Amino acid sequence: MNYWNMQLHPNDLGWTKEKELLEKHHLIGLGDWEEAAGQQPNFENTMAIGDYVLIKHGGDIIALTRIIGNYFYDENTDDLRWFQRCRQVEVLDWYKKDYDFKVSSRKALERYNENNNTEQLQSIKKWINMINIKTFIKENKDLLIANHNLILTGAPGTGKTYLAKQIAQQMIFGEIKEKMNPNEEKQFNEQCCFVQFHPSYDYTDFVEGLRPKEDNGNVVFKLQNGIFKAFCKKSLIPKLTKPVKDITIRITNYDLIYQQMLNSLKVGDEFKEKSGNLIRISKIDIENQTLTLFNSNNKEVVFTKEKLQKHIELYPTGKSLHNDHNNENITGNASVFWAVANYFYEYYYIHTLPFIFIIDEINRGEISKIFGELFYSIDPGYRGKDGKVRTQYANMQTTPNDFDKSLGITDSNDYGHFFVPENVYIIGTMNDIDRSVESMDFAFRRRFAFKEITAKYSKQMLDSDDAWGKDKMPKPDFLQKVKDKMNAINKVIFDDDDENVGIEGLSSAYHIGASYFLKLANYRNENGEYDETSFSDLWENHLEGLLLEYMRGMADVQKKIKKLANAYGYSKMNKYE
Repeated sequence: MNYWNMQLHPNDLGWTKEKELLEKHHLIGLGDWEEAAGQQPNFENTMAIGDYVLIKHGGDIIALTRIIGNYFYDENTDDLRWFQRCRQVEVLDWYKKDYDFKVSSRKALERYNENNNTEQLQSIKKWINMINIKTFIKENKDLLIANHNLILTGAPGTGKTYLAKQIAQQMIFGEIKEKMNPNEEKQFNEQCCFVQFHPSYDYTDFVEGLRPKEDNGNVVFKLQNGIFKAFCKKSLIPKLTKPVKDITIRITNYDLIYQQMLNSLKVGDEFKEKSGNLIRISKIDIENQTLTLFNSNNKEVVFTKEKLQKHIELYPTGKSLHNDHNNENITGNASVFWAVANYFYEYYYIHTLPFIFIIDEINRGEISKIFGELFYSIDPGYRGKDGKVRTQYANMQTTPNDFDKSLGITDSNDYGHFFVPENVYIIGTMNDIDRSVESMDFAFRRRFAFKEITAKYSKQMLDSDDAWGKDKMPKPDFLQKVKDKMNAINKVIFDDDDENVGIEGLSSAYHIGASYFLKLANYRNENGEYDETSFSDLWENHLEGLLLEYMRGMADVQKKIKKLANAYGYSKMNKYE
């Protein structure tokens, strides 16, 4: 596989036309003059399917693409002569201002391979790495949405906790934030909660329990919500972070949301028109999915799912159609349509505003003691009011709590309910090899989707400036040594390509993740640079102890640790003689 830097040049038709061919038709091409000038290393035959091509225009980076088709000649593109000689590409990502990639070359076409460890190649690899991470996070976000509960599991040091927070960002903002501004941090902390389980963690910490309080100089015990119940309470009535009219609605599950909205309404409910007048529901037909309303003139108007969907297509940002009397779908009833659609926008936004609860080291807590009756409520099939339970301290509640109010419970003998709202998502992390994993029962496991984060995947972190810390990322040659050592030691632990190669009793779950190798940043020399001593310090202070713990109780431990040290390239091998 090769990597390319390619210029698309403006001509008499201008750059707009060339960009259109890339955007709409996913085509790249070069001209005869470039071949004559020696700037083109055989465009037709040298490029191969699967090669990455970074597209530039002058000094500006435009996009990263990958070749998905063989060379072809299209004589119909005579408006751009040189585009008759084409290749089909897949646009992987468009360049954004906050990207920090540098490709100084202005050649028409330039090839890099793995041996050209240049700044240009490093920038392309860094971009590919970023795209892969974003794709992986999106896949896990989709898995979380589908299941409501997700556990990230895998070898130590694979970045599971960091990944959980990135998934939360993707859920909340729709993208990964390299750096959050103060408002974004506030929103993130409002919608995301982080807790780490440990052996002494219990129900009173998580759900509710009696806590000591000072009352007029006396110590009394009062009922207090635990961290999870308080978080779920906050998610019941989320605050809108921006006006509904500014939200661009991109609804992929429209039928479901519309049905949920109908189920939430009842005859007599009112919507407010833009003028402030109220319109009232007179009939709800669940089977035909229609609403019948009395407008401000007390005339009945029938509102259908199809008409609302048409509205969303016409007004995707929630803007008012109050004065749009020329639309045949709403003529004469614009105020009614505006009122219902505006309610729908707000309903949709509130009920899709996600709240993410992250439980780090979820297996280290005594699950049954912490969750209690919530085993039922966290089940994806019983989210919301269908999963209501009365908590262990329910008989102490003399007034309705927020969950009772949401359920419409008025009987004082029936207070103390709890449920997990539909918009609350749980992400847990755990190490496969932790001995406490064995204590997790199947009743708990079946309520979660599991996603393994492998050491091989975590290697991508090594190409991230942020992962290393400001100005701590190694130079390309040293970084390659880091990757080689990580590959070598993991291959000795367990070879993914040959199950007969490795240390008996260990598996890929014992591979060492990239987070351990990021600790090299703590062992730079006095000039702030990396050297061979950095590798020795990492081995002695972190890797050796972990590997010995892996092999506790095995035969020939000294022989095996020597084999691992040799694969790693430890410089003091005489230590094991």
